[in-house]
Amino acid sequence: EALAGRLREVLMPALGSGRVPAPLSVAAKCWRAGFMAKTLGLKEDCIGLEPWRLAICGDFISAHSSPLEAAVLSGMEAGERIVSWFA
Repeated sequence: EALAGRLREVLMPALGSGRVPAPLSVAAKCWRAGFMAKTLGLKEDCIGLEPWRLAICGDFISAHSSPLEAAVLSGMEAGERIVSWFA
């Protein structure tokens, strides 16, 4: 429920003053075997391929103090980019 509430908060500016619909499904997954030994070392937190409207995000893109912080910041930047492509 908290994740769905935060998603509505993030989408509100992009959708304007209209009612933000509730998500059909909200989930989070932690892949314990998916941790990388090192990152790609990029300055950006996600990789955006605008012609295909594709954003690649994850803790492997750039270095942060923790993998969780890297994943969250990467996902937030990917979401912001996707919203900007449709604005």
